[in-house]
Amino acid sequence: MSADHSNQIEKKCETFLSLSPANLYLSEDKKITPFLRMFVPSIMDEILHKELKKQTRSLARLPQEAPDRPSVLLWIDQFRLGYVSICLSDTIEHPLFVTFGPVAVERLASESIRYIGYKMKLSGDECLLLETFFDTIPSLDIHALQQAGEVLFAFFSSQNPNYSLHTVDHTADKPENEPPEDATLEHRSFVAENYATESRLLSAVEHGDIDFIRTQFSPKIQPINLPTRYPGNPLRDRKNLAITGNSILLRAAIKGGLKSEIAHNMSHSFAIRIEQQTNMESLTELLQEITLSYAEAVRKYALRCSELVNTAVILVHRNITAHIALSDIAGELHVSREHLCRQFHQEMGTTLTEYIHNAKIQESLPLLASRKFDVGRIAFLFGFSSPAHYTKVFAQIQGVSPRSWQRAQQQQKNIPETPARSE
Repeated sequence: MSADHSNQIEKKCETFLSLSPANLYLSEDKKITPFLRMFVPSIMDEILHKELKKQTRSLARLPQEAPDRPSVLLWIDQFRLGYVSICLSDTIEHPLFVTFGPVAVERLASESIRYIGYKMKLSGDECLLLETFFDTIPSLDIHALQQAGEVLFAFFSSQNPNYSLHTVDHTADKPENEPPEDATLEHRSFVAENYATESRLLSAVEHGDIDFIRTQFSPKIQPINLPTRYPGNPLRDRKNLAITGNSILLRAAIKGGLKSEIAHNMSHSFAIRIEQQTNMESLTELLQEITLSYAEAVRKYALRCSELVNTAVILVHRNITAHIALSDIAGELHVSREHLCRQFHQEMGTTLTEYIHNAKIQESLPLLASRKFDVGRIAFLFGFSSPAHYTKVFAQIQGVSPRSWQRAQQQQKNIPETPARSE
């Protein structure tokens, strides 16, 4: 494909994007060029790219019913996310595809998203990030997605308007509440870039997790994914995001123990500086400074434990779905296991093992309350050696068995009893 043709297509993508509720992706050979209407967190980015490659392979294999009837592919993945793709090139050697999506064909329940996140070995905060991402995706039912395919084809194709629509639906590939294994087993990294949600920033500020915050900031990503209010004024748009982020981070700092008068003084100063910014680069740098400043203030003025214990707490929550060995935490902190446990108990009033168990049980409660996942599955998700071990720890912390806790939740909500699952 010539450079002029490539530039024309990219310009058409940018034009289409200004009217599109979702992203566009150009796929050529092994290269995927995104045109972003909404930002995708890195915990979904790898999965999304795998889906795009599957779609282009499927579209390339589709038989043409007639030379003048090209194919449009409507694709629904196992996350209930929908896409439409067309081929822009007539050459088999160098095909070029454009894909519209993702959009939510069906909204997943919060507990189902959390289950997917835990299977991906994400922390609780990252699961909240995943939930927020799914909440921000625009919704289009199958009929609307088909119409989007018509618009996509008419906009990009100069061929006969008659085309063949092919639908590939993967939602039935797994049981309703079972996430796709191939999309979850390989990904183990933490969030590296994405500000589409406030959840990770809230937790990082609240716990004074400065080092983690430093690894997350990228000038290419917005801190919070909100609808565009000023399409012709991106600086004003980014200032609005910064103002929102300043307010959210203020609340997180106060929740972390920072005195309200200190937090509000910081917020007022930051609000003035936000309005004074004249370009996107300086505003992005200021957003990083704001987040770090709140976290540093929490660590300096609010946290009531030592650096050693605070870092241990952070490590526990980052690895909430793994089997957490005390010796591993001590090794990462370069202290002996005995010293860490003794220091933790002195400062926190509980043993490190008890803290780990309590954190895991609290994270598991939303899944247990949904009644969609049995106790055994939840137990292994959170790194317990067996369902019996999970049940024993649960009873020690909650005072009742998981099944009894479920019944109590149902009675509070007046939910009819459903057949019991094995514990």
